[in-house]
Amino acid sequence: VCDSYLASKEHLRETTYTLQELAKTQLGKHKELIDFHMVPTYFSKSSDLLNLIEHNENDSYLVMLLMFKLMILPLTKQLTALAGNLWSRSLMSQRAERVEYLLLHEFHRLKYVMP
Repeated sequence: VCDSYLASKEHLRETTYTLQELAKTQLGKHKELIDFHMVPTYFSKSSDLLNLIEHNENDSYLVMLLMFKLMILPLTKQLTALAGNLWSRSLMSQRAERVEYLLLHEFHRLKYVMP
């Protein structure tokens, strides 16, 4: 599981990190907003429900495009290989943990005893 919000905050410098804003600035795509309080009303008619499903598919597609543009998966894989921690932790943007593992490996290489 890759947290696209945290990954965007770590790799981009934006004023807001909403999917609507990132789709506009990074991908040049428009994202429609749906009021989440109105979601139960979409279940009244099948055509409305299909529109809601289409909207969710579009959101998933925009997140995937954003992650591919930022190259999050290859980057976190390389950072994980360097640091020696778990890839799932890198995907959750655990920067402090990666730094800690890098320091632990370097101290071990220099024959320091860590508590």
